[in-house]
Amino acid sequence: MCYCPAEHLGTIQGTKSLIHCVRVPIVSRQELKPGATEDEEVKWYSMPDLLRLPSLMPNLRLVIPLMDCSAKDWIIRDLDSNWRQSSYHKVTLVFAEKEPMVVQVRSCKFYELEEEE
Repeated sequence: MCYCPAEHLGTIQGTKSLIHCVRVPIVSRQELKPGATEDEEVKWYSMPDLLRLPSLMPNLRLVIPLMDCSAKDWIIRDLDSNWRQSSYHKVTLVFAEKEPMVVQVRSCKFYELEEEE
């Protein structure tokens, strides 16, 4: 087994928290072993399937693609706590200290799932 160090990609700033987003290389063939107290299904997802999950928190709809494409030096300011009541959630995205941009993402449970044929 070899050791691969974690790589810092970006940061999420909340009203009461600061979350550092890091990439840690793994083998996706590795068997997932959820803890006995896990109450949600634990499995590997494809990127399109993951981003369509109705339960995915709105800020993760932006964070996951940023991390997937190895974008670095970004900050997401997520100060809107109304994401459970609103159909859209606004966050501010800043790349490498450039001009901030407001990004609007759809909120949890406001997705209509397509019926499988």
